[in-house]
Amino acid sequence: MAALAWSAPQIWTALGSSRVAVAGIRFGCAAITWKGNDPQAIDDIADLGFGGIQLRDSAVRRWGEKPEELKALLAERKLTLVALSSGSVTLDPAKLDSNLALHVSNARFLRQVGGLYLQVTDERPAGREPSAEDFRRMGWALSELGRRTADIGVTLALHPHMGALSQSPSEIRRVMDASDSRLVRLELDVAHYAQGGGDPAEAVRAYAGRLLFLHIKDVESPVPGSGPESYRFVELGRGRVDLPAVFQALKTIGFDGWAVVDEGREASRDFDAKVWIVFDPPRVLEKRAPKDAGVRLRLEIHGIKERLGAWWVVEHVLVAGGDAASLGSAEWADWDRRGDLVFANRGRLFRLPRVAAARLDLAAAREIADFRGDAFEAKPPGPARW
Repeated sequence: MAALAWSAPQIWTALGSSRVAVAGIRFGCAAITWKGNDPQAIDDIADLGFGGIQLRDSAVRRWGEKPEELKALLAERKLTLVALSSGSVTLDPAKLDSNLALHVSNARFLRQVGGLYLQVTDERPAGREPSAEDFRRMGWALSELGRRTADIGVTLALHPHMGALSQSPSEIRRVMDASDSRLVRLELDVAHYAQGGGDPAEAVRAYAGRLLFLHIKDVESPVPGSGPESYRFVELGRGRVDLPAVFQALKTIGFDGWAVVDEGREASRDFDAKVWIVFDPPRVLEKRAPKDAGVRLRLEIHGIKERLGAWWVVEHVLVAGGDAASLGSAEWADWDRRGDLVFANRGRLFRLPRVAAARLDLAAAREIADFRGDAFEAKPPGPARW
């Protein structure tokens, strides 16, 4: 499982030029990528600008006996615990009582730390196709679990999933119809829904009354060089999920809730390395010059958190035609309204005239400000936010 690469504002970049603003959406991030290192996930997700987080059973193992510690940590980092992944609801009658008891225990923990939703998947029978009785029994089990979690003050959300009973759109419909709509809500994972054969934008509209929150994810299928049934989760915008259509549907229904980013597989994570999270290939964003469409400023994001260095490991590249010139260690760059390129490098601000930018003549850049002698001053405590 790869590490997450997106800050909350950058998610909109994946939606392309047709991005749709949905005022009611609050973005969170799933900690599954951090492979159980939840304290690090909390720090990283907060630093990336997200307002919410989804945790897994690793959080219960770590803080189950001290929920107040997790609650304080989330408050300190200004994160809402959107959901706790609680695992699967069983179809085995012999195991159902203990299975439901485990989920209820997780719901109590979630409530103690101030979380919102308990997420579950539904077990698919092994070695055979699901029967009508499977759907009936799962609907009853989910409704019973939803009743118990509601008594605690926690809303239950079903996460349809590849390999689960609710895998295809028709199977999801059968499970949802068999469960109590007042007690069991839908957590729509747009990539799983697409891979199961559905249109996630249509699912948003179809389940408008039961949609609780979403997983924002992308999927590539088939995987190049693999069979026709193969798939893998990839970065937002690199798969086949029509994300602009999903957000347009959310706007249409007036959705007001959480969208949790739960990304793919392409980055590596090593907290002892020079760079914690390496993006290979790098994320690439481009911006055309306002006065010359043939000249572009490219931002390449190579990773997150360089040891003893910057948080974002980036490179700015000036592109004209088929040629390119790197701005080296520039920390920031952008076009001004005149078409000149303005960039910051090691505490100094430079301007490159647009004519020189079109020639990739970086030597023509002129210093316009030097901040190296400036320093921050301590101020009395004030508001916690800007």
